[in-house]
Amino acid sequence: MKIAIDAHSLAQKKGISIATYARNLSFNLMQSGHEVFPIYSMNSVSHKNRLMAPMFFQTIVTKGEPEAKNYRRWLPYTLKYALSNFPFLSPRIKMIKGVGSLDLRSMRQKLPMATEFLNAPSLYRVSQAIAAFAKRETSILSPREQSIDVLHLTMPLPIRMKKAKKVVTVHDVIPLKIPNVVEVNLRHYLNVMETSLRTADLIFSISRHTKKDLIEKLNIPDKKIFVTYLPSAIPNDLLELEEDEIARFLAQYDLERGKYFLFYGNMDPKKNIGNILRAFSVARTDCKLVIVGGKSWLSEDVERFFENNRCDRESNRKIIRLPYQFFRSIVYLLKGARALLFPSIYEGFGLPVLEAMQVGTPVITSNISSLPEVGGDAVYYVDPYSIESIKTAIETLSDDERKLEEMSGEGLLQADKFSMRNYRDNISQGYELLFR
Repeated sequence: MKIAIDAHSLAQKKGISIATYARNLSFNLMQSGHEVFPIYSMNSVSHKNRLMAPMFFQTIVTKGEPEAKNYRRWLPYTLKYALSNFPFLSPRIKMIKGVGSLDLRSMRQKLPMATEFLNAPSLYRVSQAIAAFAKRETSILSPREQSIDVLHLTMPLPIRMKKAKKVVTVHDVIPLKIPNVVEVNLRHYLNVMETSLRTADLIFSISRHTKKDLIEKLNIPDKKIFVTYLPSAIPNDLLELEEDEIARFLAQYDLERGKYFLFYGNMDPKKNIGNILRAFSVARTDCKLVIVGGKSWLSEDVERFFENNRCDRESNRKIIRLPYQFFRSIVYLLKGARALLFPSIYEGFGLPVLEAMQVGTPVITSNISSLPEVGGDAVYYVDPYSIESIKTAIETLSDDERKLEEMSGEGLLQADKFSMRNYRDNISQGYELLFR
C-alpha cells in the first residue's frame, strides 16, 4: 500500500515524544513492504526543482514547523485551507523533487523512512486553528505524481485526504481525564479531537486503557478502535554495552552501577516528581536518586525543592538532577541503575517502563492507567498517591538483591511481548481491517 503519514511531530524544533512513534511507524511500514510518504508543513520552500529539496531540508533543520504562538508564520495560509471543503478548492500537497541527489546522512536520526517526501505549508497549525474555532476539517489532495491509499495521522489532526482511507493514532486523552496537569484550552482541545476522529475509518489506540478512555470521554464506538501497543526500539549496540563502558560513563556523574534509582522523562505534574522526592527523602537507603529532565512546569514546589537542596552533581547530595539527555545517554544511565522509579499518575502507554525492562533494569511503577498493561507481572507496583507505598518500594529494592535479579529476568521476558516483530504484525492486522 501507499501510506502517507503526518510529519507534524518530526518537524518540531523542540523534540516531542510522538516523533519517536512516527519514525518507528515509518520504519516498520517500509519493512512490511509498504511505500511511505511523510507529509511535512514547511514554509518558504521554493517550487523550482533545483532549490526545492535543498530548501526543504534546510528549513526542517534551521526553522522547523512554525510554533502555534508564532502565528505570523502560519496565519497567511488560513484562507487557502479554510476553503478546502468547497468543490475544486482542496489544496494539493507537493512532492519534494531532487531528494536523491542530496547527502542526508547527517540527518538520519531526525528523518523518517520515506519513499518520497511531501509538503503542504503550515497545514497542521492552520488545520488545528480552523477545527478549534469552527469544528471544521481541512481537506487535501494527494500529489499529482502519486495516489495515496491510506493517510495515517500519528496524532489527532483535523485533516483528511480525498480518496484515501484515514487512520488516526491516539496516545492519550489526558486533558479530559486529569485537566489539572495540562495547560491547554480544553474547548479547543475537544474540538480538534472530535473533528479529527469523526471522519477516521479506524483509530489506533496505544493501550487498552486509552481505548477505554476514548469510549468513555468521546463516545467512540468500540469497533472503530484497534489497540496497537508501542514497541521498544533500543539498538543492539546499546543493548550489548560492556560493563567497563557503562562504568566510565557513570563516573563523570560520580555514580556507581546499581547504586542509584533513576527517573527520566518530561517534568510535568502527571509524572509525580513531588511524591518521588518526598518518598525518597524519607526512605532508608544508601542509594542515590538521579532525575533526568528539563525544567518542570505547573510544579513550583518541585522547582523550589531542587533550588533549596542544590541537586546538581557537584553538591555531593543523594538526589542528583541532570538536564535533558540524548537517548544514548539515557540507556547508559538506565543500564547502570538499580531500578527505574516511575510512579506516574497517568500514562497513555509508559515507554520508559518498557525500555527499562528491555535492558534488564527492574522497575517501580504505578498500579493505575496503562502501566499494568506494560509491566505485567514483571514490575513492582505502587500507589502513586501514597508516599508510604513509594518509600516501601525504594527500601525493598535497596536491600533485596534476589528480588532485583528475579525482576530483571522477568522484565526481559515481558519486554519481548512488545518486540518490533509483534508491533509490525499488529499494525498489519489493523490495516487489514480498513479494506474488509
